[in-house]
Amino acid sequence: MSATDAAGREFRDRYGAWALVAGASEGMGAQFAGQIASRGVNLVLVARRANLLRDLCETLAAEHGIEAHAVAVDLARLSIWVHTFVP
Repeated sequence: MSATDAAGREFRDRYGAWALVAGASEGMGAQFAGQIASRGVNLVLVARRANLLRDLCETLAAEHGIEAHAVAVDLARLSIWVHTFVP
């Protein structure tokens, strides 16, 4: 096991196998998601723009061998309880 693999395992052991990242469609949220994925942690990405989320999920899953799911929802809206899962 390489030092990178060991660091990823330690990170997952400490924080869990899954992470939720809000605002993940671009900018700091997308970068944060990439850093977490690089440690082998599976992701649920949340943002308003489904197409950007879907693309990021596909990219991170392919690059890091993780599972990534997109949830397109505007967290600022009162109708948050009605959300859309992006296939």
